[in-house]
Amino acid sequence: MQVVFSIEEFRLLVHVLREYSESDSQPYTSLQKSAADLLEKIMARDFGFSIDELEDLELILQGKEKTVRESLKSENAPSPEVRHEEEVLEHVLDRVTEACAMG
Repeated sequence: MQVVFSIEEFRLLVHVLREYSESDSQPYTSLQKSAADLLEKIMARDFGFSIDELEDLELILQGKEKTVRESLKSENAPSPEVRHEEEVLEHVLDRVTEACAMG
């Protein structure tokens, strides 16, 4: 299934996938490998995803969304940048979740 992203969403995906694939906080997992593979695919502007790739992307984005929301809760006055990141992330996650449901 092909998913089309705006430039802003594209940048967010690259950032999230790079962050996830390079994470040293846990042993290297198959999801980190998937993040690295998805990053490579996205950098090549290939947005034709298999259902497995979409499901992995959904899990990665859900993890990032949880982290961002926890960050927002812990800050007294969250920055506009973090709030905007949350909005873009939520929009991307909705599109990926919809694509998973259609796949």
